[in-house]
Amino acid sequence: MNPKIIATIGLVSENYETLKKLALEGMNIARVNFSHATQEQWFKIKNSLAKIKKETGISVEIMADLQGPRIRFGKLPQDIKIIKGQVYALTLQNPDYTNNELLIDYPTLYKFVKKGEPLFLSNKLIELRVEKVTGKKIYAKALQNGIVSSRKGINIPETTIKNTLGKKDKEDAIFASNNGADYLSLSFVQEASDIEELKSVIKNKKVDIIAKIERAKAIDNIDGIIKISDGIMIARGDLGIEMPIEELCIIQKNLIRHAHQYNKPAIVATQMLDSMTKNPFPTRAEAADVANAIFDGA
Repeated sequence: MNPKIIATIGLVSENYETLKKLALEGMNIARVNFSHATQEQWFKIKNSLAKIKKETGISVEIMADLQGPRIRFGKLPQDIKIIKGQVYALTLQNPDYTNNELLIDYPTLYKFVKKGEPLFLSNKLIELRVEKVTGKKIYAKALQNGIVSSRKGINIPETTIKNTLGKKDKEDAIFASNNGADYLSLSFVQEASDIEELKSVIKNKKVDIIAKIERAKAIDNIDGIIKISDGIMIARGDLGIEMPIEELCIIQKNLIRHAHQYNKPAIVATQMLDSMTKNPFPTRAEAADVANAIFDGA
């Protein structure tokens, strides 16, 4: 076993002293999340890692995590109460909130969803079921009561979205690959063609491509995805929404084994030592979770 530690670097940890402490404690790869990060932050982190290597001899690689086709609500005027049995219209602009219309920020979603497909809101606490698509509006019936808020994610486990790589992802991929990225990780990969598209955008620069497995559709296409990628990341947050939670552990183990069959690395992510955002020590369950991922070969 030779596990590596990937640390996500944000506003609190991007300063030089914190990065140095992380490197000294075993950080192998610094992950920069381009859902939020700027180019200025990238250069700041990259320059700090170079300085750390010069001072300590510790080499830390850097990963650019591309946001992918994340579907979210737009900015809502307030939290919206969802009522079981009510039909809601998901729209791209000028929603009439008094007429059960909700703003979403994914401009082509209406092209892909079909009648009968589920939409999961609020980390699967609320399910809407698509009833029809009229023009650019998606009409869906609520199966549970609940609350939705601005910018919260929408999961679509049975829907395949084409053209995974949007304008922002293309720009971020080109920027990172031109400025020293060791890895590019692509979110919400569905099939091998998503990775092929990313490779064509960066013109096969020497950057390892990591496919983030967080969609149910990716499980169906996993052989093709692993073959064309340099590794996979099992992103358990969204994957755990799209798949039955009781199956997640089995899926994780199978994906790790599958990656090893092709001699590719597998990364396990999401809520590893999550309680340490508030406490100085992990829970026993978290420690066992990390250990089991390593024993499985992550």
